[in-house]
Amino acid sequence: MGVEVMKEKHYTFRLPSKWTKTQALMKNSQVARWVPATKKLTTANLRAMLGQYAMIYIKPDRGSKGIGVMQIAKSGGSGSTVYRCQTGIKVRSFSSYESMEKYVLAFAGIKDYLIQKGIQLTQFNGRAYDLRVMVQIGPRQQWETTGMVGRLAQQGRIVTNGSQGAESVSVDILFPKPQTKRLKARLNHLGLTTANHLQKLYPAIREIGLDVAFDPQFKPWILEVNTFPEPHPFMKLEDQRMFRKIIRYGKAYGRYKGFRV
Repeated sequence: MGVEVMKEKHYTFRLPSKWTKTQALMKNSQVARWVPATKKLTTANLRAMLGQYAMIYIKPDRGSKGIGVMQIAKSGGSGSTVYRCQTGIKVRSFSSYESMEKYVLAFAGIKDYLIQKGIQLTQFNGRAYDLRVMVQIGPRQQWETTGMVGRLAQQGRIVTNGSQGAESVSVDILFPKPQTKRLKARLNHLGLTTANHLQKLYPAIREIGLDVAFDPQFKPWILEVNTFPEPHPFMKLEDQRMFRKIIRYGKAYGRYKGFRV
């Protein structure tokens, strides 16, 4: 009689294309209202988006860690518009649209890029922040929000990635005290709604890490959906309970093999 060998689980599902993920989110009207206007980078779309919004971001369709992201902000009135382009800590300003366009297209090169409406991030002590909301399949095979953490951008930077100096901060510190419970409930609802929708399109999905921004009116916006998120923002918190839960849930479906909790 042979001995049955249990096959080790190994979770590999991921959607690397931001455009594919954006298109998926737009298929659900409830989720779509949380997604900033997004288009593929073309000369026509760049002109249209800057005609409609005072600030936009361009980002690689495939990429991570905030690498290759540029913020473009326009200021001034008719006939005297200035375009400010920032990537990392490098800033270039242009007084003509044509010069700015040439610079942006050269920066993107041959890679596929997206244009996204810029969201004015809320700030804490003068530093912009967004949030990572972790949603995972739990022991009962239902989606559960397992973590929320603030990512406080380094002074002068436009992205909130830890690899570019961002600091992990508890949402209880970031949120105004009277609104903390309501805002956390809103993030929980946003995360679960998004996860359940994506699972209908991609049944193999078991986790998502949502990058969410609150605008000055505290409306949430989904900046990006990570389908293979890393737990590092939670690992940096003093309170390790969320991190341990994320790893524990992930190990159950074949993730985080190298982590001990």
